[in-house]
Amino acid sequence: MIDADLSERADRLQRFCSILNYELSTVLFYIIHFYWLLTLFLSVLAAILFTPYLIFVLIKEKKYSWLIIFVLLVISPIIIINTFFSKSLFYLAVIQIPVLLFYLYCFMLRFDANEWLREINWKIYRETEEQKSKLDDDFIVLR
Repeated sequence: MIDADLSERADRLQRFCSILNYELSTVLFYIIHFYWLLTLFLSVLAAILFTPYLIFVLIKEKKYSWLIIFVLLVISPIIIINTFFSKSLFYLAVIQIPVLLFYLYCFMLRFDANEWLREINWKIYRETEEQKSKLDDDFIVLR
């Protein structure tokens, strides 16, 4: 039987990869580019809602280097910007930097997450083949 933990990891990574690989159509981008404030709000909201799940998956998969990169690339700029530019006139322009860095981080993470999923699927395939060969060997012995 395939290890339950391995199967659970594969399901979790499959969901994670499908979220990371989600793409919007070009027509939708063209329409929402006229409403940049709404677009900014929705992109920030999506980042805020996705962050806990992202952290959960990275902790479960023990990818601590990606967590450190997340803190350095996304969290620290938010702290720095809110500390030094919170009263600034161009705060709305500067606060977009962490959002862009978050989506850059997700773009980079997408490639590694797909590789993690491939590795787990390969382990599942290998275990299945080993079980099949073991069953075939048992069948041959019984004949």
